[in-house]
Amino acid sequence: MADQDQTTIRKIDWKSVFPFMHLFRGFRLAIDPSKLVLALAAILLLYIGGRLMDSIWPTHSRAMNDEIQRYESYSSGRNPLGGDTRRPGIGAFSLSETPVSDFHATRKTAAQERYDGMKSALRSVDKPVDGDTDDLIWAVKVKRDQIITEANEEYAKLPSDQKTDAAKEVRDNKIESAYAFYAAGVNETKRFCGEGLFIHFIEYQINQIDNAAAAAVALDFTGPVGVLSSLQRFFVVAPKWAITQHYVYFTVFFAFYVLVMAIAGGAISRISAVQVARDEKISVRQALRFSTGKVLSFIFAPLIPIIIIAVIALVLGLLSFAMSVDFIGLGGLWSIIVGALFILALIAGLVMTLTALGLAGGGHLMYPTIAVEGSDSFDAVSRSFSYLYARPWQLIFYSAVALVYGAITYLFVRYFIYLVLYLTHCGVGMFMWGDARNGADLMNTIWPSPTSSMNLTYNVNFPALGVGHSAGAFLIATWVYLAIAMLGAFAISLYFSLSTIIYYLLRKEVDATAIDEVYLEPNDEDFAEPVNEPVSETAPIPAPVDAPADPVADAPVANDPPASDQPTGEQRSGEQPQNG
Repeated sequence: MADQDQTTIRKIDWKSVFPFMHLFRGFRLAIDPSKLVLALAAILLLYIGGRLMDSIWPTHSRAMNDEIQRYESYSSGRNPLGGDTRRPGIGAFSLSETPVSDFHATRKTAAQERYDGMKSALRSVDKPVDGDTDDLIWAVKVKRDQIITEANEEYAKLPSDQKTDAAKEVRDNKIESAYAFYAAGVNETKRFCGEGLFIHFIEYQINQIDNAAAAAVALDFTGPVGVLSSLQRFFVVAPKWAITQHYVYFTVFFAFYVLVMAIAGGAISRISAVQVARDEKISVRQALRFSTGKVLSFIFAPLIPIIIIAVIALVLGLLSFAMSVDFIGLGGLWSIIVGALFILALIAGLVMTLTALGLAGGGHLMYPTIAVEGSDSFDAVSRSFSYLYARPWQLIFYSAVALVYGAITYLFVRYFIYLVLYLTHCGVGMFMWGDARNGADLMNTIWPSPTSSMNLTYNVNFPALGVGHSAGAFLIATWVYLAIAMLGAFAISLYFSLSTIIYYLLRKEVDATAIDEVYLEPNDEDFAEPVNEPVSETAPIPAPVDAPADPVADAPVANDPPASDQPTGEQRSGEQPQNG
């Protein structure tokens, strides 16, 4: 019996068997320098823009101490000032009754009382003040200088035999307490005078990220400061506070944020789209040219669902308004009409629900749609919604895998940055000696040692440093915070990279489109890294069938090239025919 043909399996294409394994390319894509530079530039632009807005915004709109935390407590029914904040028939949050608005109303009074308390302890302070932060800090500084002067004078008046180490230690302790008093006074002053809305918002968000990271390491997912609670504060509490309490400020900032992310995020998505499909890289210039050319599409893609929901809600609101007032004397009749046609309101609610779910579940596919297909915002909304509702479980599964994988890589990069900072701190401070003005270690005053990978930020005690050391500490802090900002840049790059991979996987399942198909502009092909082009398959020249013999044509010609290399009739139209 003849042997049958046998096939030996030498290699399994695991990515074809398990498509979600494509997501594991996310880390390699995210650490691409071009995408990190784009993400870092976006972070710096947002930070500079936010601080600029804080500097020009009216001081009476500054954020109070722990304002977001107090807003969260009030909106959940826990009044931080005591008592229950809920009233029967009233919503959970009323702007006129919140501790937030109370702080705004009493801030200047509290600041004035604080200043009066300082003034009573300072005989030399007679500067008029209206509760401004600079005036209060100036008063604390005067008190600090008085304590230092008195400590030095007391030590100088001692006889030579009494200037012992113990006496010197007493003087140093007084000086150290003076600087501690100054630091506490500055912090307390800021508590009453408030701080910029952007810096208050961003510090709260950074704290939630740190809490979520620490909780993930401790496997605390449902605790009061667990992963879910921290993410809920990050995505719900802080944005809700910004919209309801300072809507003018954050509307302006949100518009700036959308513009920056449309350009930077669109460019990152474009680079990822080409890398995933063709294993090639386009330049940052090419990516920025693509994102700026389609900036309106990137801007309006996530806004279109929001606009749809807002318009429908406004129409429903006008209907309820007509039922509430006696519209041209037909208030009761209008209520009957609205009640009879209330099925339309339910349909409108259904449309809003489907739109909101589409935005929440498929919003992260909009940028990749434009980047991969080269299309517009309407196509981005259409494809992201259709993929969500056509393959909901696949999208949920891919998103869950991306979330877990992204969290692991984020923690890895976070610890890596911490290790870089810690080893750098140890190396720089190895041979540094001396104390700051407050008696603390000079190196830790200029740059406090990183305590853990969950707490990378720090504050410099500039008053305890001289002019030169203060300038050095400022420059060191600039570079250190740029290194810390790389963590945020990695998170942004990873988000867009994983979203692009998920889009490719869903497009293949829904539209049966290969992953290696991507829209390319002519400039993309010119500047892409070279690859081995496949051999072009051209149609063979058919052989003549039943052609009559021609002795002249068949005669051999010296140095005659092969027939396949002869030019076509059009190419040799100007040549003279050869005679046999």
